[in-house]
Amino acid sequence: MATLATLLPGFRGAQAATSVPGVPQSVTSFPVVGAAGVKWEPPTDNLDSPPESYVVMRQRDDGQWEDVSGSVDPSTQHWIDTTLQPGESHQYYVEARNDVGASSGSGIATATRPLQDPATGSVNALTVDVSRGFNGPSPLTNEVATTVTVGRPEGATRTLSAGDIQITLPALLEAPRTYFPVFRLRQGDVDCGVPGNAQLTLTELAYTDDLDIALMTGYFSFWPCGADSHTVVGEIRVNSTKPYSAASVSSDSVDFGRVLVGTTAERSITITNAGTTDLTIARTELIDGDSTRWGLTNDCSAPLPPASSCTMTITFKAATTYPLNAWIRIVDSTRRESRNVKAVAAGESPPSAPDTVDAVATLTGVDLSWTGPSQDGARPVQGFVVRRHVDNAITEYKLPADRHQWIDPEPTPGAFYSVAAVNELGQGPASFPIQPAPAREQLAVFSGPTGADSTFGAVGIWGTQIVPFGPDAPSSNRAELGVSPDGRSVAYTTDEGGNSVLWTRRADGPGSQPVTRVVTAAAIHTPTWSPDGTRIAYTTKEGTASCVDIVPATGGVPARVGCSLDFPVWHPDAQSLIVRDSRISGAPLARLAARTNGTRIAVLAGANGATHAAASPDGRWLAFVPADQPNRIGVMPLTGGTARLSAELPPSSILRVSWRPDANVIAVLSRESGVDRLHVLSMSAGVPGTARQLLQSVSGQTIHDLQWQGLATYIKPTPGVTGPSPSIAFDSSGLQSGSAITCQIDEGAPVSCASPYRPTGLTSGPHTLRVIAQEPGGETFDGRKVVAARAFTVDAAPPAARIVAPTFAATVASSATVTYLATDASGVASYDLRYRTASSSGAFSNYVYPKTGTTARTYVLALAGGYEYCVSVRARDLVGNTSAWTAERCFSRPLDDRSLSAGTGWVRGTAAGLYYSTSTSSVRYDASLVRTIKMKRGYLLATKCSTCGVVAVYLGTRYLTTVNLYAATTQRQVLIGIPAQTSAISGTLRIAARSTGRLVQIDGVAIRQT
Repeated sequence: MATLATLLPGFRGAQAATSVPGVPQSVTSFPVVGAAGVKWEPPTDNLDSPPESYVVMRQRDDGQWEDVSGSVDPSTQHWIDTTLQPGESHQYYVEARNDVGASSGSGIATATRPLQDPATGSVNALTVDVSRGFNGPSPLTNEVATTVTVGRPEGATRTLSAGDIQITLPALLEAPRTYFPVFRLRQGDVDCGVPGNAQLTLTELAYTDDLDIALMTGYFSFWPCGADSHTVVGEIRVNSTKPYSAASVSSDSVDFGRVLVGTTAERSITITNAGTTDLTIARTELIDGDSTRWGLTNDCSAPLPPASSCTMTITFKAATTYPLNAWIRIVDSTRRESRNVKAVAAGESPPSAPDTVDAVATLTGVDLSWTGPSQDGARPVQGFVVRRHVDNAITEYKLPADRHQWIDPEPTPGAFYSVAAVNELGQGPASFPIQPAPAREQLAVFSGPTGADSTFGAVGIWGTQIVPFGPDAPSSNRAELGVSPDGRSVAYTTDEGGNSVLWTRRADGPGSQPVTRVVTAAAIHTPTWSPDGTRIAYTTKEGTASCVDIVPATGGVPARVGCSLDFPVWHPDAQSLIVRDSRISGAPLARLAARTNGTRIAVLAGANGATHAAASPDGRWLAFVPADQPNRIGVMPLTGGTARLSAELPPSSILRVSWRPDANVIAVLSRESGVDRLHVLSMSAGVPGTARQLLQSVSGQTIHDLQWQGLATYIKPTPGVTGPSPSIAFDSSGLQSGSAITCQIDEGAPVSCASPYRPTGLTSGPHTLRVIAQEPGGETFDGRKVVAARAFTVDAAPPAARIVAPTFAATVASSATVTYLATDASGVASYDLRYRTASSSGAFSNYVYPKTGTTARTYVLALAGGYEYCVSVRARDLVGNTSAWTAERCFSRPLDDRSLSAGTGWVRGTAAGLYYSTSTSSVRYDASLVRTIKMKRGYLLATKCSTCGVVAVYLGTRYLTTVNLYAATTQRQVLIGIPAQTSAISGTLRIAARSTGRLVQIDGVAIRQT
């Protein structure tokens, strides 16, 4: 069967015949008023020998075939048999002929003239019925056109026209039935082509004998039309008696616009019967959309006569400002059976509350910021209202629409804050009131308009703007900052008559006091507070030279550490400074004693020319700005070494470096082309991490200085050198209640501790104490960790003590001067002295301590005759180390001769110059003196002279020695040693004369058990 494409003009061209033509194809009949028609299609083979004519053959009653058409022009593929009577029917076939001969016969077709010609009428119409789809409107429009123009055949096709509608279809169709695809629809400039699924259904069809359309009744449908996927339906009526259905809606798209939230709006759609028969609206229904927002009513319950209308009402209840869509289906009695209407609506209202509201407290104020609102209520936001809630009172502050920040420089304790947005419909709901967590730390800054005075303020963690200190905030044209180790106070500089003044003040709460004027100098820069809180170091000027001075934090006369020095930072020992020392080639960092003309303790390798050094609170690391890389941070061990460098910050110059009290984060102030930025840089074991920008100065604003200020533990003043068990006090009053405090010596395990901390058993050498406090809440900015460090040197060695005098073993003197001394690296603080005694035969007494904690180094000991004295001493150094007791120094004072029992031959006498002015003498051989004693060592007290004789000494039966008392000159009170025994022996001491006629004069005997 031919399609529309094969019937279009110019489908084939003529050629010279070389053989008989091919067989004509698709021979069929077609209805003709008062006749019957036969039509065919050209041959599809032997195309090189086209037909020069056609002949239609009809079968007679006798079964023979006859030529009934004669020669038919080859451009014509139809023939009408007008000889038929009503109801007459015949069979036909077609031959194609040329100069070579005739083709074989075509297939046979039967053509019949109806008994009665079809009735015609006056119904003429072409319609197009499209419905709005989910993906947008169709390029076609609904149209009912009732003036139909039927075109003459043009080749194999003809066109029906009415209004903007044009339908091209085959010039001749066989009979009333359904055809695929045989037509082409155009409407105005829209050409739908020949869709593959186009369907044409004819229920009535007849032609005139001159090939006009006498009657056509039918309908069509297809999709798509171009890129559109909607189904298109239409009706065809030519001289028909059959009515048609058609409906039109006043609009297939309804826009409600904006509806005030909380109200309901309605829109009406008119449905009109555009056909020629009654139109039934079966129902209207919501096929897509929120049924709680959309509603439908209609008055279309009765059938609509032609040209009459009914109304469908769509309602929309606005609950939010979000745009909403709805799809409504109208189910009707037209050929397409339904059509869609799209409805669009959105609410409008005062704005929603801001999306997020953050309240960040500084130590003295509140930084309030917010985003949004995400819902402006469909009207531009005109401003904001900040509400401060205190008890039952609310104070409002109005702000323009471009402000999303607000500062409360003097917050009321317990205040809550909320924010509401405003548009032309009014003020929207306020955000939920929030209370900022009390601040434990902040970034203290001096900032102000470029070229004008800067004012003290702070940035909260993690705040977005600088909060002024308050109405009495200090300001100056260029001010610099230092923070006390407990975080409660700041040191800052101001200008006064060309000089700089250094001040301190409390800064841990609104309007903090007191304010102290510390010192005035020609210039004061980079003030830095000592770790024990007692002193402040700063850079000043002497002529053109940069010098470093130190002044008591409470004020006083500064001490000049030295010149050609700058950028001082305190060492954790609180006794020394780290400075850039330009007196040395390369200007390295050096450690100097923190006193007048401070001696150089060490030069730190790895940081020549470095600036803005800062020691970490844990005493481990030194951060600085390398000389040749002004937009990086270097970090190296506090003692010097290889520096680890941070990634480059935006091209800039770093103006200040400051550690967070936990020693894990560094704050950095940098400047680039007049723009100042605050970054925070994470730290891990001395390795810089990723930098995060916290704040950037606004246009026309300059940030002059920065210090991380956090309420912290600090270690009170300690000596630079301690003993092995020092007592180190610290102040933790700035911490939150419930904070856990641990103490760590060097890299040992932290232990729970309280102030004062008293470690024991420390070895000699350098040590560092770290006091680590963890506030409640874990290691976050709400539960902070803070660290304080103190470096100190331990002297664990006790003094070396010794007794210098007396050196004698026995003495006749009534007293002995005991002399002693000690040496120690830390210095000797005091001595303890003790002694014990023993009689000539008794046990030693308990120790007697005549001196304890004395600084004297001599002691006069009164001696009693007949007793041994053993003296020892110990020393204590300045750090509390106490030596052991020295070995005892023992000596004795003799018994008087009267204490000896005399046998026969002895004479008791008295005379000046004798021990106790008495003596016992004999010239008789074997005259003996005896005494019960306990002795290891003994000393005979006798007179020596030219006429003196000899004595022997016995202990019990043991012979000890013989003593010759001869001397050229007379010598009185001579102590003569008796050989020592291996141990103290108890027994009877006997002194026997071993000469006859020669004087033996005994004055006494000294006994020692040691």
